Amino acid sequence: MIKLIKKVLSLIWKFLTSHRMKSLYWRSAMMAASFAVSFAIEHLGEFNIPIEYMALAGLILGEISKAINNKLTASRLMRAKNKK
Repeated sequence: MIKLIKKVLSLIWKFLTSHRMKSLYWRSAMMAASFAVSFAIEHLGEFNIPIEYMALAGLILGEISKAINNKLTASRLMRAKNKK
């Protein structure tokens, strides 16, 4: 029974740390950042930016963060490769 639980937990962990899920985490964080900025701006009342533009900004921030993540991952892989 314990082996089954360990196997299930291992599969869950593998799924949660997969490349696709990491990409989802990055994009979700950028959308959350966009929402936070939109919320702050809306409550400050200084700007009148439509929510559609903020959603677009969140998508753009997601792509930017994905590019940053790809560069960081590539540099980590290069360092690991050079250590071998």
